Amino acid sequence: MRLRSFSINQFKSIKNLVMDDIGDLNILVGKNDSGKSNILDAIRVFLSGFEFNQDFKSPTKLVDLMWPYLNATSPIICTSSILFYKSDFGSYNSGDLGEMLTKLGTDKEIMVRIKRHLNHESKEWSTEELFLHDVCIVKEFEVVQDFESSAKRLFEFLCNFLKNSVQKVDINRGITSEDPSFEQSGLRQAIIPVSTLEKISNWTSIISYPNTENLKVLGLFFNDFFPDYKIEQRGPQLCLTNDRISSPIYTVGGGVQDLLHMALNLSERPEIMMVEEPDRHVHPSLARKLYKKYRDASFFIQTFLTTHSTSFIDQAALADIWLVEKVNDDEGRKYTSCRKLNPEGELEKIVTTLGILPSHACMTSSLLFVEGPSEQIIIESWARQLDIPLYPPYTCIVQMESKDKSKHKALTWKPVIELLKMPTFWLFDDDMEDREIDELKIILRNSKFEIRKLDKSIEDHYPEDPLYDHLISEYQLLRFEETENIEIKDRLKKVVEENNRVPEINYILMKWGDPQQSKDGWKVPLANAMKKTTVPDSIKLILIELKKYLDQLT
Repeated sequence: MRLRSFSINQFKSIKNLVMDDIGDLNILVGKNDSGKSNILDAIRVFLSGFEFNQDFKSPTKLVDLMWPYLNATSPIICTSSILFYKSDFGSYNSGDLGEMLTKLGTDKEIMVRIKRHLNHESKEWSTEELFLHDVCIVKEFEVVQDFESSAKRLFEFLCNFLKNSVQKVDINRGITSEDPSFEQSGLRQAIIPVSTLEKISNWTSIISYPNTENLKVLGLFFNDFFPDYKIEQRGPQLCLTNDRISSPIYTVGGGVQDLLHMALNLSERPEIMMVEEPDRHVHPSLARKLYKKYRDASFFIQTFLTTHSTSFIDQAALADIWLVEKVNDDEGRKYTSCRKLNPEGELEKIVTTLGILPSHACMTSSLLFVEGPSEQIIIESWARQLDIPLYPPYTCIVQMESKDKSKHKALTWKPVIELLKMPTFWLFDDDMEDREIDELKIILRNSKFEIRKLDKSIEDHYPEDPLYDHLISEYQLLRFEETENIEIKDRLKKVVEENNRVPEINYILMKWGDPQQSKDGWKVPLANAMKKTTVPDSIKLILIELKKYLDQLT
């Protein structure tokens, strides 16, 4: 299931909100009190407000605070387009409704558009319109003739499917331990919800049962962040343990607890997940990992996140970012608006909306942009050999993550670079196209910058013998029969003697080494192993040129 469009009016701080072209991952950025949480609440209230009733009405427990102002009389009106897959319908894909789906030619995807009113007096949802593809089933609160049976089956399906489809992750506060002595000790109080602890506790108590998929997913998620720990049940307590200590979860750091809480919710795989500020207690390095977790999960869980963090925005695709802000109506009242970011003219709003400058800008005089982590590691090390200070407060290295994201980085940093008159230096491998460099120059035209291309990739600059020895020992490549080991040696020697090493090394590791490292995962360990090697002449010339350029400007 995917929510493809959503509109609502007269809800909390929202007067009239329209979100079209909703993607799989949606990042809401806005100042405090801009209404980000209200948008998530609106989606949850609408989708979870379905209860089956023959007249297509649903009672609700909403209170007056759901309306934007006191003494409101107009209804809350909500319209959404929801994409279902035929497999979602299960047993409902039969009878009159099944025949109708067949006639419409719906092979895999089924679009449902529904418009509902929430009456202020009755506190009851009523269905004004219901469409299945382009076929109108309910119109002006009445079932269209000849669709009575299909309409009831479709509405029953929506009620049963939607009410459990949405999960909003609330990071709770003020939850205390049940142990009185712990509370009296003055130590840290737990922030992870008791319900989360109980769920994980139940899983660990049935770990010998075959149905342990959730616990497995939870463990894999958590171990990516804290590889030295595992989750165990110790008597009545759920604990994080390593080879030295075992600590009840409610005594560990807030960031650890938050990550555990989010891991649990991801492992349950709801149709739609909404998370408020998932990075609030998390170190920026872990926040970047966390963003990638949510990005990967969005392939099977439609995800809505709110954030104030550059750690998320820095990695997000521009198409995934929604700008939330308060705007004035004709009467001077402030209401929440939400729209997708326009990369051509609104990227600078990210900086002002987040309320901070990217952290590097406050601690450095210039910036060096490199393609990824392996480039940063080795360039820093080689520069240190030449006494070139590529570290704050002189120069700070910023990773682009890939050359494909260079324009995104430039657009994101452009307001800061221009505001602080900060010089930049951009370093690319040899396969960066001239056309892309020209586009980058246009973005940076109002700032001081230099762009350089290496004569070959960083990996092709490493000396042959240390490269060969590292790959052989690190990935235990010579563990086969003698004939095969000779083949590996010959192939690897040929690889290190030539340029364009990356695809060949990927192939060798996929076939004889660690397949998990074959997708460029070997680059960072290799860069660390090459840090003390002699600086190649071509790199030395570029680094000296970089130093002269920055010295002249700063």
